[in-house]
Amino acid sequence: MSKTILYCDALPGIPWQDKPDGAELPLWRYTENPVIRRNPLPGVARIFNSAVVPFEGGYIGVFRGEQTNGIPFIYLGRSADGIHWDFDRDKIPFVNEQGEPFMPPYAYDPRLVKVEDTYYIIWCQDFYGASIGIAKTRDFQTFTRVENPFVPFNRNAVLFPRKINGMFTLLSRPSDSGHTPFGDIFLSQSPDMEFWGRHRAHRPLLRLRRQLCRFGFHDGRRSGRLYQSPRSDQRRRPRTGPALNPTPRRPLQPLLGQAPV
Repeated sequence: MSKTILYCDALPGIPWQDKPDGAELPLWRYTENPVIRRNPLPGVARIFNSAVVPFEGGYIGVFRGEQTNGIPFIYLGRSADGIHWDFDRDKIPFVNEQGEPFMPPYAYDPRLVKVEDTYYIIWCQDFYGASIGIAKTRDFQTFTRVENPFVPFNRNAVLFPRKINGMFTLLSRPSDSGHTPFGDIFLSQSPDMEFWGRHRAHRPLLRLRRQLCRFGFHDGRRSGRLYQSPRSDQRRRPRTGPALNPTPRRPLQPLLGQAPV
C-alpha cells in the first residue's frame, strides 16, 4: 500500500488485506476469519479477547482462554505471521515481586503494550469485585504483577505505548458489580505504575458502550485496534481476527489539563 497506516517501527510482515471494494466503514474483516477456532488447546474451549505485539521477528500475544469449566485465564501465544498461532498449554504463571506464585482467581480481556523496554499486560480480575490487574515482563518468561491501579469496580483498561510528559497514561472504564449500564472512559496518569491520579473524563469524546481497544496506538492523529472476538453464544462462531483503523482521531493531549469532573 502506498500510504502510511501505522506510526511505529517497520512491520513488513504484518497481516493485511486491502479494503474491499464498496466497503464504507473504517474497519473491515479479514476474509479468512476465524484464525483461531474452537478447542485451540487442551482444557480451553474458546479464545476470546486478545492482544498482540511484534516480538523477535514474529508476533507474541496474550489471549483470554475460556476454559472448559467456564473460568477464563490468560494464555500466551506465538506466531511467525500473525495468523497461525501456537499456544502454551498452561496459563500464564504470574508471580509477585518476590518471585512467589500470585495468580488471580480468574483473568480476562487482556491488553499487551510495550512502554520503553518493558511489556505490560493489563486485564480484568477479581479484587473484591471487578478490578484491573497489571503485570510486567521483558522476556515473556517471567510475569511479575505490580500494584492494582484502582479500587473496584473497574473493567477494561489500556496503557498508552509511550509516556506523556514523563507519565504513564492509562484509559479505563469504571463499572459496577453487575452488567455495567454505562461506559464512560477515564484517563489516569502515574509516574511509576504504582500510584495513579490525575483522573479525567471526557464524555463527549470518549463515551463508549462496550470495550476499549485490544491493542492501541496513538500519535495525536491516528489510532488502531487489533483483535476482537464475538462470543459463540451469539449464534456466531468464535473468531479472532485483525482489524486496523487509520481514521483520524482528535488528540487526547488537551484532556491532561482539564479539571476533574
